[in-house]
Amino acid sequence: MKTPESKEHKKTNDYDYRIVEYEKLYKIPEENLNYFIDIIGPQPDDEILDLMGGYGSISKRILKRNPNIKITLLDKSEKQLKLAEKEGIETTIKGDALSTPFKDNTFTKVIIKQGIHEIPKEKQVKLFQECFRILKPEGKLFIWNAVAPKELEEVFREFIKEKDKLAGYLELAEKRYFPTKDEIIKLLEESNFEILEEKDVERTLSLSQLKDDLISKERLEGKSDKEIEKIVNEKIDKLKEFAKVLVERTPSDKIKTLKEKLKYEETPEGDIRVNYYEVMIVAKKKSPAP
Repeated sequence: MKTPESKEHKKTNDYDYRIVEYEKLYKIPEENLNYFIDIIGPQPDDEILDLMGGYGSISKRILKRNPNIKITLLDKSEKQLKLAEKEGIETTIKGDALSTPFKDNTFTKVIIKQGIHEIPKEKQVKLFQECFRILKPEGKLFIWNAVAPKELEEVFREFIKEKDKLAGYLELAEKRYFPTKDEIIKLLEESNFEILEEKDVERTLSLSQLKDDLISKERLEGKSDKEIEKIVNEKIDKLKEFAKVLVERTPSDKIKTLKEKLKYEETPEGDIRVNYYEVMIVAKKKSPAP
């Protein structure tokens, strides 16, 4: 069931071009995905919202476990929603995560997987306030998001911004903000959520893995494989050089932290490997005081 889009979402956005399967791109272990579904714990009487759900990575896995679960997926990209529909997700809605079309107290569970950082910093609290509004009393919010590492927040954010610029995602480069884990928890508590569970996830990334993300637009524009190979190699080289410059610019008192926490490594093959961090959080909507 497709709900008509609202007037404010008729423009094309970067997610209409960013057609990549993130699980493959970032080599996310299936055990991590299964763990996240486990903590969501879908039940037959649940009404679940997959907020900013994109192409349905989580929704399709929930439906695979229980095809009768009532799940709605909301995203602002028409193309991402079409991909979700191909995965068998019947109820998709094009809309704004900060102003959803749902009534108060609609859902038992809301899921946000890798969506918080797509919201500008000053509006992230509105995202959690909206989740609070549409959750039923005692309803739960399930978060899985990449986070900026403490003490190296700006290094991390600068790198992501440069990657988005090289990929041609100018809207993303301008608006995205990766919070720290502490920032997420603070915003949740300010929005009247109780933190029930949190789990840190450490991942390793090679810059060469980012090829598909860097040339998604070129593929959609119909460029030849030869042209795409040339373009992506140039972009990867630029990204590696930018990473090296970032390291050189890092204050001396933070170099040790960078090497120990991010495990920054320039490989003999000319690649660069770094660690990055994610967090999974379960939060419950607090009941109003009696």
